[in-house]
Amino acid sequence: MISCTPTLAAGVNLPARRAIIRDCKRFEAGRGSTFIPTSEYKQCAGRAGRPQFDSYGEAVLVAKTESQEDMLFDRYIHADPEPIISKLDSESALRFHILSSIASGYVHDLNGMFDFLSHTFMHHQKESRNLLNSISQIFEFLHEEKFIEKSGYRFFATALGSLTSRLYIDPMTSITIRDGLHLAKNKQEPLTPESFIHLICCCPDCPLLSGITPKTIDAIEKAAAHLYDQLILNPENHHQFQDVFFYLRTIKTMLMLNEWILETKEDMMCDFFNIGPGDIYRHMDSAQWLMYAATRIAELLQYRSLTFELEKTRQRIRYGIKEELLDLVKLKGIGRVRARILFDHGFHKMSDFKFTTIQALGSIPNISVNLADDLIKQSLTKI
Repeated sequence: MISCTPTLAAGVNLPARRAIIRDCKRFEAGRGSTFIPTSEYKQCAGRAGRPQFDSYGEAVLVAKTESQEDMLFDRYIHADPEPIISKLDSESALRFHILSSIASGYVHDLNGMFDFLSHTFMHHQKESRNLLNSISQIFEFLHEEKFIEKSGYRFFATALGSLTSRLYIDPMTSITIRDGLHLAKNKQEPLTPESFIHLICCCPDCPLLSGITPKTIDAIEKAAAHLYDQLILNPENHHQFQDVFFYLRTIKTMLMLNEWILETKEDMMCDFFNIGPGDIYRHMDSAQWLMYAATRIAELLQYRSLTFELEKTRQRIRYGIKEELLDLVKLKGIGRVRARILFDHGFHKMSDFKFTTIQALGSIPNISVNLADDLIKQSLTKI
């Protein structure tokens, strides 16, 4: 038996005889508990009875009451899946794919890009008459922002354009990071982890916490005022912050990630920010990815002092730790909990393991004898 989220239904080919869909609702930020799409139910049910392994399959949809049974039959079993709609015609999607096509050497000019996009499902479905104009505007934008350069009639990706494509980020995210790092390089006030975390929270690719309500707005505004001098991007230099709620959402998300790297317990974070444990890890994963992107862009711009601080902040986000534990988490098998336990027992750096024994280390809570032996061996090779 495999107990899993709907992620497994995305296309993993397993010899499953029976698929059981226990719930047809899930929480969505800003909407609360909502029904999943019919197409998602059918995708989950379709995992049962794979042609290569079974002659039939069984899909079980769990109803909690008789009235719900009728509703589930109408909404899922007898219903047709929703129509598929292309997402390629959004400006951000076109921006990303046009840059990727140029960076990969697949296309080099407007006509080549138009020919490629005219064969996509998006063009077939919507037949946008303004497609060529949209492509032309994006080419011009990418050229002005130095993601691509022109040689004759052909376009080629710059170092920044190639890096942005390889990092798999929206060019607007790359611009936000690039411009933010330039401001950070010349900023008079000391930079802190909050400075860098807030910078990536301003990126289009960063998911933001919602829940800016009359009950919470005062506390978030006070936090924003307290941290104002540490922010790289603020309402004075970032036009998107004309939207006050967007600005406050970046502050709230930054505060949540900052609590994570201060080793605040997950249950306390969930209660304070009104989120679930999965939300913490979802935001942490995105923040770590964007902090890595910021580190690579800083390397490209040769901002070496910022590169060091960005990488240190990325590692803290990855493990959810204070700076003092960075050396300990380099050891395999050591995360935020065990690192804190070891630190509190006097192990502050790799060399400290030279002065202990397997028995003494193994007597520490959450550290088994086998792990103690492995930690001592690891530390000897890493010193």
